[in-house]
Amino acid sequence: MNMYNNIDFIFYNSIYAWGGFWLTYHILALILDSNHTTISKITKKDIYRVLFQNMFYTFFGQFLLFTIIPYGIFDPQFLLYRILISLLLVEIVFFYSHKILHHPYFYKYHRIHHEFIQPCSSSAMYCHPIEAVFCNQLSVTLGPAITGMSTESLLLWTIFCAINTIKAHSGMSFSYFNSKYHDIHHKKRNVNFGFLFLCDIFHGTCDLT
Repeated sequence: MNMYNNIDFIFYNSIYAWGGFWLTYHILALILDSNHTTISKITKKDIYRVLFQNMFYTFFGQFLLFTIIPYGIFDPQFLLYRILISLLLVEIVFFYSHKILHHPYFYKYHRIHHEFIQPCSSSAMYCHPIEAVFCNQLSVTLGPAITGMSTESLLLWTIFCAINTIKAHSGMSFSYFNSKYHDIHHKKRNVNFGFLFLCDIFHGTCDLT
């Protein structure tokens, strides 16, 4: 059996991807967490209740996605290409799935995340399980899967994604840790849907004011 179809390979890749993301997420959330402003009262206990719920769903979601997505179907061989392709795909998948969640029919699955007018680091994955798996996790998983990223590279990739996720909700405004782009999204809700600027620039929804 090809290793990319091996259930053990899929399971251990799921463990590394899930563990790398969530361990990095919780460490940074503890260090960088700040005050937050919400529509209704949300305590830190409420936040972590949702986070641990999403940890459960995303573990099985990660395994499901690695099982469904044909691992290594497009293998560019070089790590830099894998990273560039994964960055492009995370931007495309996250932008469009996020934009869909803002459609009135689907917004019920995204409303929970927009309870935060001013987010804090720990609130980055405060969302409905459907959003956690099919928006956030799918965007992170698709690129590494189809490019056949190694387990070690996958671990580094998910750590990077966790750092970027925390950064976007950190409320900070210096150097790389500048959350202005996503802070504006939480305030206006109709701009800055993407992971990078690319799709927002293309669709005219990029707003840095």
